Amino acid sequence: MKKLILFSMLCAWATMMNAQNIYYVEPGGTGQGTSWSDAGDLSNALASVSSGDQIWAMKGIYQGFFTIQCQVELYGGFDGTENSLADRQLDWYNPSIITTNHATSSCLSCDHALMDVGYNCTVDGFVIEESGHEWLFGGGLRFYYANVTLRNLVFQENKAQCGGGANLEHCTGRIENVIFRNNKAWDACGGLFLSHCTDMVLVNVLFDNNDASSGNGLFNPDPYGLSFVNRWCGALFAEATVAELINCTFTSTNKADSGSGITCDSSTLHITNTIIDGLELLRLGNPSIDPSYIYFEYCNTFHCTRRPYSWSLQYNHCMHNNPMFDAMYHLQSGSPCIDAGDDNFLTGNVLWDLDLQPRIVGSSVDMGAYESQ
Repeated sequence: MKKLILFSMLCAWATMMNAQNIYYVEPGGTGQGTSWSDAGDLSNALASVSSGDQIWAMKGIYQGFFTIQCQVELYGGFDGTENSLADRQLDWYNPSIITTNHATSSCLSCDHALMDVGYNCTVDGFVIEESGHEWLFGGGLRFYYANVTLRNLVFQENKAQCGGGANLEHCTGRIENVIFRNNKAWDACGGLFLSHCTDMVLVNVLFDNNDASSGNGLFNPDPYGLSFVNRWCGALFAEATVAELINCTFTSTNKADSGSGITCDSSTLHITNTIIDGLELLRLGNPSIDPSYIYFEYCNTFHCTRRPYSWSLQYNHCMHNNPMFDAMYHLQSGSPCIDAGDDNFLTGNVLWDLDLQPRIVGSSVDMGAYESQ
């Protein structure tokens, strides 16, 4: 995976956060968390911090089931020498990793790598991997009733019943510079499951090879004969949700028996500057009672299909051309998606792409999560 370097955009965040208490942690830490030399344990930090505090996590593996217990900002990716967030460099070859290693505990509902019930929070700078199990909602992450900022994260190799990568319910917030890759579900949604969420914004999010198909190896064949098994939705499931997607990429490797790309149930999605490559869009529910709407603007939906065929999707300044990806889903020279987006949709101070390189290079923003540099 390509190395990502966090640039000076963190300077502004660091300035605002100087007054906050910081708890320093490292894998296996035994200190009190007062400094890098006195770094403590992540579980103890989450149980000890006060509302509004920060936790800084050194690179390495944090194994276990971690629960956010108050309003907190959790930052990973530190070498252990930094004095400010602006000093941090995110290196996905040597990251901060949160994982359960797919170890199932006696509390089956608690086997997410990271859980939050009701607390506003920021999670930034981690790989969340190899967590969850087949009976869980949200293999890597499960959040309820919170305003969240999920930034600079990778969800990979997680599994669940619904939402292999992550499951957010009754949440608001922002998901920015995040990769959902190689996650699986045996019922619905290999990647990201949003249920009853409002004002959710996804920016620079890559959905790659998430799998909710009957051939993904999870409960296949189903040993319990459960009638509710759906095998819906490879990448993104939106249930009773209102969300905006900006500069996202859905690769053709996402899989499901139905709705390999996006599945909507009584939801409204506004999708801009986004590439969806060769996937199916699925609408559930009764459209006369709880209709679902998708509004595409300045998007590329190449070889995409919809089910049912009567579902009317709205397009404005869209194309249906080969995006010309390279092996890592960056745009090759000559791609029709270069300079083809609309800068007006870059809300919330979007300065960087998924590689944390300048978001606009050329006359206009590119489509997709990566800008052609």
